[in-house]
Amino acid sequence: MLSKIRNAIPPGNRKYPLKYYRMVNCIMDHMSLARNRYVLAHAIQTPGMELLRFLILNIPLEDLDHMESDVDRYTEIFKFYKNSFLVAFDPVASGSIEGGKWVKKEGTDTPVEVILNCDLDQPLAVYPFDKPWMEWQDIRSVRILYHDSVELPEDFASSQFVFTKKKPEAIIVAIDATTLVFKYYKYLQDCRASNMEPDANFFLKQYEYLYFFDDLYEIFTTNLLMEVFKDPNKPAKDIAETMVVPRRFAGQATVEMGIQGIKDQINLLKTNAMKPGDFMEIRWWLGGSIKEKMTYLDNFVTLPPQYQYRWIETLKWLPYLKLIIEAVRLFPEGAQQKTIMNKANEIFVQKFKYISLPSVAHSAKLRTFIDKIADEVEGLLT
Repeated sequence: MLSKIRNAIPPGNRKYPLKYYRMVNCIMDHMSLARNRYVLAHAIQTPGMELLRFLILNIPLEDLDHMESDVDRYTEIFKFYKNSFLVAFDPVASGSIEGGKWVKKEGTDTPVEVILNCDLDQPLAVYPFDKPWMEWQDIRSVRILYHDSVELPEDFASSQFVFTKKKPEAIIVAIDATTLVFKYYKYLQDCRASNMEPDANFFLKQYEYLYFFDDLYEIFTTNLLMEVFKDPNKPAKDIAETMVVPRRFAGQATVEMGIQGIKDQINLLKTNAMKPGDFMEIRWWLGGSIKEKMTYLDNFVTLPPQYQYRWIETLKWLPYLKLIIEAVRLFPEGAQQKTIMNKANEIFVQKFKYISLPSVAHSAKLRTFIDKIADEVEGLLT
């Protein structure tokens, strides 16, 4: 979707905003303590956990065991396995975007949770067929892609996120059910070889939910970048006060230092001391740069091609389109900036502006979430 923008930005040399990285390292070091506490806790049965258990505990073990290779297992069973279970998690099939699976409910006030029924773009190139479990355990199948809260939640002991001050309107979760069940089967094979008793709860907690800490941090970083890019002249203290970061993760002075590190890079860009390509290569996230984020979404979060999924495709891309436009607006005025903004406008008009949303998307919270971002994007392009 955003490849037109990605291809319009020449490659650059990566820069290293040290002040920003000090904030990053501080938060991640302290978040590792929260991660370790979660590792030591028991798995909690939640609606999200139950959904994933339902998917993995229904695989046809006998049929899989009788096949000679992982390629056969994929092409004959796993590739089509989820089609029988779409109503359990796919909002196009179920018509449901009810929350409470990953964000803890407080009465009736809970964000809507939109699940993206996704696949790998090139599974045959990614799956380590006929390799041991060690080669499979780090392949992600469930990801928290985005939410619109500027809070970095700390409490995950209940296997659900707890937002204390700024609850999101919506949360976008990508589930690659094919990878999930294939990965679980490889885990079962390893348990047999090691004479260990398989535990579905342990599998989900250790090899899926544990990665959510990385997702939460990357979403916080995305929203922080948006706040800084939107008004880089705003004092770092004022921006930091809009963010909600637990004190055990980082104090406000640390967050202000990170924001100042972002502002320093923006100043280099605006004075032409840094090229746009260099700016786009900065590793703002654990997973890489803005350009690498676009590539990641292309390769690992591919949605079905049917028209009914167009509104979900909108949710997948719209936050990152906004982030990219915010960044490109900071480029020195010239042909490159104009070209990229024209391409962004084409994408918005063709793919987002006139998208027909189904009735499932007309919940007040989801409508607010979509309209707010869409209006902000349109405002940036005009």
